[in-house]
Amino acid sequence: PDMPPRKRERASARTRSSARSEQSQGRAAGSRSKGGPGKACAASLSATAAQEESDDDAAAATARPQETGTALSCVLKVYCTSVRPNFAQPWQMKRQQESTSSGFILRDEQIFPARGIIILTNAHSVAHSVTVRVRKHGSPVKHVAKVLHIGHECDVAVLVAEDPAFYDDLPEPLQLGHTARLQDPVTVVGYPTGGDNLSVTVGVVSRVDVQAYSHSSERFLTLQIDAAINAGNSGGPALKAGRCVGIAFETLDDAENIGYLIPAAVVARFLDDLRSHGEYTRWCSLGFSWQPVESPALRSHLKLGEGRSGVYVGEVYPTGAASGVLREGDVVLRLGGQPIADDGTVPFEPAAEVRGGASCRSQRVSFDALLLRHFVGDSIAAHVLRGGAERQGRRRL
Repeated sequence: PDMPPRKRERASARTRSSARSEQSQGRAAGSRSKGGPGKACAASLSATAAQEESDDDAAAATARPQETGTALSCVLKVYCTSVRPNFAQPWQMKRQQESTSSGFILRDEQIFPARGIIILTNAHSVAHSVTVRVRKHGSPVKHVAKVLHIGHECDVAVLVAEDPAFYDDLPEPLQLGHTARLQDPVTVVGYPTGGDNLSVTVGVVSRVDVQAYSHSSERFLTLQIDAAINAGNSGGPALKAGRCVGIAFETLDDAENIGYLIPAAVVARFLDDLRSHGEYTRWCSLGFSWQPVESPALRSHLKLGEGRSGVYVGEVYPTGAASGVLREGDVVLRLGGQPIADDGTVPFEPAAEVRGGASCRSQRVSFDALLLRHFVGDSIAAHVLRGGAERQGRRRL
């Protein structure tokens, strides 16, 4: 069968010689794709109230001056020198490489109480870093920074500046907004290839889905947008009403006007983990494989009558959260109180309305997104059909 296009991370990772070659040839350079064949990113299941959406819309009317002023001043250019391990020859490292990407400042006195200011960027932008430096918008000075926390699964990293001079004359930091919805306008800000100064592109949210991130191959919520995202945009914010609603991080190869954002809900979950536990504790996993239950013959065999829906449990991983609770052949009907459809999807923001009167009730995402609300150690309720009899219980994640 035909293989889907590959996703490509959007950090501008290249050596100095290759950068000169790129400029002479007049074409953009992208970082090496790590995920191989894959799909694109994820959706957001946070059930945001309709009042919050109306507040965002009211602010959007006056957001453009802010986005071209103070908000843009919060965006930084990130310079990283990295040395990656050589897994084929583990006794030596690969050649040193320099890359550039984007980042932005955020106020958080819990994560970094010494200064109360953190820098967010992508994990793939600073992976295997030896040195990291950041440059403020409109400044010629590069300040030394360090990686404080890094989440490779969700491709988000927290940096802090070690140079005290960095904190002089900082603008008001950005704030995280609510995850953008379908057809919402967004402004992507960063330092992509093609120049040295700040770049601004505008687009709309064209898709909300749950798909694999190329950096980790883990499935998370993602926003697809039609604004241009190029090498170097990684880590830059996507703004709506002057607030960050996502972080740019990858595009789809062999396609046009398809870029991806890490939604604000995923970023907020990562930061909440750091605040609650003082370190990154990773994301929850259900620990089983599944398949849809759409075949009438399979539904009859599983005694899945009318009014019931769910997913068929295949392999149960012995070290996963489902071990000892689920068995091969079970049907998971509900998870966390949310009914699961036969194709493995759940409703996405059913109470919200998008522009043009179209209801978000038609939006559905994979039930993996339900884990966005949980941390490691939390418990989750599950309703299971086994041998025609319905069972329920709770399991620690």
